[in-house]
Amino acid sequence: MRSGYFPCRQMPSKPSQFNWLSETDCRKRSSLKWSRFGKDVLPLDVAEFDCRVSEHIVNAIAQKARSSDLGYFPGNERTKLREILQKQYQEIGINFDIANLQFVGGLLFAISEIVRLLDRSKKKIIVLGPAYPGLCNAIVSGGGVPEVVNLCCTADGVSIDVDAVEAACDGTQGAVLMTFPHVPTGSIFSKQEAIDLASLATRAGMKIVIDCIYRPLLDLSEMDFLKSIFENSNDVVLAESVTKSWAVSSIRGAWLAFSNYKTGDIFRDFSHPRVCPPTALFECVASACLTSGLDWLAEARVAIRENMLVAKKRFANVLSSDSFYCFGSTPFIWVNLRELGFPPYRSCFNALRRAKVSLDDGSGYGSEWEGFGRINVACDPDVLSEAIDRLLHYKGC
Repeated sequence: MRSGYFPCRQMPSKPSQFNWLSETDCRKRSSLKWSRFGKDVLPLDVAEFDCRVSEHIVNAIAQKARSSDLGYFPGNERTKLREILQKQYQEIGINFDIANLQFVGGLLFAISEIVRLLDRSKKKIIVLGPAYPGLCNAIVSGGGVPEVVNLCCTADGVSIDVDAVEAACDGTQGAVLMTFPHVPTGSIFSKQEAIDLASLATRAGMKIVIDCIYRPLLDLSEMDFLKSIFENSNDVVLAESVTKSWAVSSIRGAWLAFSNYKTGDIFRDFSHPRVCPPTALFECVASACLTSGLDWLAEARVAIRENMLVAKKRFANVLSSDSFYCFGSTPFIWVNLRELGFPPYRSCFNALRRAKVSLDDGSGYGSEWEGFGRINVACDPDVLSEAIDRLLHYKGC
């Protein structure tokens, strides 16, 4: 049985709803991922899922269009999404007033607005890295200063170095910003890490802001970190959306869940959500995702993890254990391309072009990650297998 926002890993008993798109079908699409390069390049860089969208979402959009119901988002007080989300948060033990849910036009815009509303003396934001470049860009856009504190990355997982975070605190930090599950490695964090981080944030007077864009890919049993964060910190903000996990990135919209009434009130009264509101389609799409679209998500999660296991096995045969990270909670593998024979990254980009594969540039996550590449496994298994063949062929494996 599935549970709300967090269906278990078992395949649903109903006929399959999830299907990968073939390479031929992908090349007919006009989105960024498949339109930038020639037909000989396999793009595994952009964080899009190469799959057919759930029929429930297609029907929801079609119904809106047929009824010409394409006006503005109805607003925080009138959207039916609030009740859906409150119930599903309660399933993992997170309880808060429904008024503390705020809807905005995009997750990074929301993070930028949170930074903008911080006290002027606390505009430094500790970012738990490696973090995707958009997080730091959102901080700068909001008038803040990102300070990256790297996580401890080993072959066994990624953990929070609370001592390093504390060492970075000097009283001018307004928040700790992180991703959960961690992007790009897919790691999740423990209950004890949540307790330690929450204790530090409380002592230092910092908010904890968590980008949970890939949380739908987690099991209910993997939510202890979030539950403990809410239980042990008095000022947490969750930033979430359905757009990534249900393969609808073009439907702009997100929400913020505040544990602190004051923070939620300040955001509602002084932020600029009208500058970038959710689209009207976001409400109907998100509602479909979080209700009738859950069986599709359950199948998607299984398909992604199957691809992850295949890729992990192939890389494990040729790479040392500390040269690739893939823990399954996001659709990404983090690979040290130098061990595959690629040159340092400024030359590596051209080498990847010769290999006819496009990967996300690791140097964007910090100088220490130069030479790493991020591989998106959310694609047709044949495309993934061919792309790995090309990468390994470069080394001659």
